[in-house]
Amino acid sequence: MALNIYYLPHEDPIQLLRIPHGIADALSPAPAREDNPDAILIGVYKKVAAPLVGAPDNFEIQELTDADRELLRRIWGMSEYRPLPIDTACREAEFQELNRQIEASPDRPAWELFGEFSDWAQTQLKKNADLQRKHWRLLAGR
Repeated sequence: MALNIYYLPHEDPIQLLRIPHGIADALSPAPAREDNPDAILIGVYKKVAAPLVGAPDNFEIQELTDADRELLRRIWGMSEYRPLPIDTACREAEFQELNRQIEASPDRPAWELFGEFSDWAQTQLKKNADLQRKHWRLLAGR
């Protein structure tokens, strides 16, 4: 592909190659390497032991019930009027600390708290790359 340089009135020359990058960065900034926060909690469940013959470490993943949520409120010392930390954009490190508090509690449940996480940085990089491809196709007339 040839690099074409276009001159816009009263502007420095720009390279056609940089246009899709600039558009993608404006719409969905790619995270810098040092700006890579922990994964964000997107789902919370309980991990319940379900031993089977020959598989004693087997478990099931189940939805949290209202009673489970009330137990977590008591363990974490939270009022019923505040949202649980697991219902907000909790980071993986915060989730691990919440799990440590459950483990240390005398009211510890028979189940474990299980979190599903999304990696924000990878999601942003993919979105940025998709936007670049889209704008390359537009510039190429495809």
